[in-house]
Amino acid sequence: MFLCGDLGPHCAAENCAASTAYLCDYPVGDDKTCDLSLCNSHAYEVAPNIHYCPGHLVLWQWYQMRTALSETPRIDDLVRNLADWQAIERAMREDEETRR
Repeated sequence: MFLCGDLGPHCAAENCAASTAYLCDYPVGDDKTCDLSLCNSHAYEVAPNIHYCPGHLVLWQWYQMRTALSETPRIDDLVRNLADWQAIERAMREDEETRR
């Protein structure tokens, strides 16, 4: 079977060409989200109607593990974690750019 026409954006996950049903809802700052197009297989629901891409799911799981191991997180810990996430994201982007 062949489908022709504009089927909309394709999943942005590596080696996936499926049509998308979701956008990554991971906050990236300035009240914006990642918005990476994701198919059903690559959109991970972390809360009702909140989906993360595979890369941001790893960051979310790391955050959950880190806060589960500590006592109730304080606001300064949360701010530090956000800075850690941003540093990890920058490093991931730089690594991706060097691969191109």
